[in-house]
Amino acid sequence: MTLRKKILFYALLSLITLTAFEGMSRLAYYFTFAEWYPPALPQNLSSAAADLPPTELTGLTRRDPRARQDFWLKSRISHPYYGFTAFSPDSPLNAMPPPQTNPETVTIALLGGSLAWELTPYLQQALTRHFTDQNLPKAPVVIPLAYPAMKQPQQLHIASFMLTMGGDFDLLVNLDGFNELNHSYINFTQDVFPFFPGRWEKLVFLTR
Repeated sequence: MTLRKKILFYALLSLITLTAFEGMSRLAYYFTFAEWYPPALPQNLSSAAADLPPTELTGLTRRDPRARQDFWLKSRISHPYYGFTAFSPDSPLNAMPPPQTNPETVTIALLGGSLAWELTPYLQQALTRHFTDQNLPKAPVVIPLAYPAMKQPQQLHIASFMLTMGGDFDLLVNLDGFNELNHSYINFTQDVFPFFPGRWEKLVFLTR
């Protein structure tokens, strides 16, 4: 078999494999949810988070560097245990006393970075629909303890601090993995210890 035929063969084989995976995934979705996977998803997940404070959304949907810099400087402040926290005093990250469970709800704390932060309204909607469909006696309440650029060990510090201060949750959900690599590398390029919170040099500037 010539080199050209080998390339064509493996390219065709890869295409068939990817098509099979896509087809099986769509069938699995249909059998699970009794509807075909919707192809039209929101262009920006932040657009679905309309119930979040507008001040916390400022800058996230704008892509120019100056807007991102402005977001960094105005949306968070240094925190002695978390590294940084949301600027808004109404954020659950700054709630004192911390959130509590009660007999009528299932309290779920969501930890992580921007992915978890933007998925919060989706999780709340999905759980509310599931609890309603299953006629469950309690109502789900998702407590957003995630924030853009957070990375471990910030999530661990948040959970530990909340529990130490008397907070109580039925379930803790943590989504991480990307910022732990991305922001550690960014810190390294800025001569900042990689385990420090992301963009630490900007947060240090805010405290001077």
